[in-house]
Amino acid sequence: FMFHTVIIDGKTPSDMLQTITRSKYPAVTEEEERISLPLQTVSGAIFDAILVHMMMTIEPNSWQQLRTEMCNSLNLKKNDRTLAILETTYVDMDIIFLQEVAASFVEAARNSQILSSQYYIIPAPKESRSNQNSVILLKKTRVRPRGNE
Repeated sequence: FMFHTVIIDGKTPSDMLQTITRSKYPAVTEEEERISLPLQTVSGAIFDAILVHMMMTIEPNSWQQLRTEMCNSLNLKKNDRTLAILETTYVDMDIIFLQEVAASFVEAARNSQILSSQYYIIPAPKESRSNQNSVILLKKTRVRPRGNE
């Protein structure tokens, strides 16, 4: 799967791994930078093996259904769930900081009638390569825009 299954834009999961560079993380040694991709691959495989072992031990007959439900809730419907939380639980906040937000979430927030009517939705100036962006939501009633905003 990791090396042969195309999942997004003609890429396999291994194509999506990025080198952990010394320029971004100065504490990383040259050797650690050099082995970062294989190390990520092995670490991911170990993590997956532990999860499968745990689930086969705890719920051998029903863990796949549980996994499907968790993926639907946490991954596939993540934007919908996050929007629902922001539109209800946090709608009274003056400022909201979001990190590691996908570009699709920014679009969804801008399309949300509740959020777009009450907040300025301000993503970081440059979309990240890893699609993990920072976003600030500023309450329109608390902030005066400058310029043409």
